[in-house]
Amino acid sequence: MHEHGSNGATPEPPEDFLDHFFEFPNMQGADQAAERLRARGWEVMVRKMMDEETWMVQATQPGPIPEDREALYAELAKLAQECGGEYDGWEGPL
Repeated sequence: MHEHGSNGATPEPPEDFLDHFFEFPNMQGADQAAERLRARGWEVMVRKMMDEETWMVQATQPGPIPEDREALYAELAKLAQECGGEYDGWEGPL
C-alpha cells in the first residue's frame, strides 16, 4: 500500500543514502577513520589514490539522512581531522 500526500499525489521517495569522501596522507589515518565509520554501521571502502601518496575513504551512510547537514559536515570534518585527514564532502541521489 502506498501513502499519498494530502493532494493525492505520491510523495517523492526520500534520499536513502549519502556517500562521504575523506582523504588521508597515510594508510594508518585512513584505516582509523574507516574503523570509526564502520562502527556507525556504514559501508566503507579504503583505497590508495592514483598519486600513490593519498588514501581515500568512501563511506556510505544509510538513510534516513538527517536534515541538518551542516552539523553532519562539522561532525565528519572533526572525525577526519582527529585521524589526520580531511573531509571532502558528500554525494547523494538527486
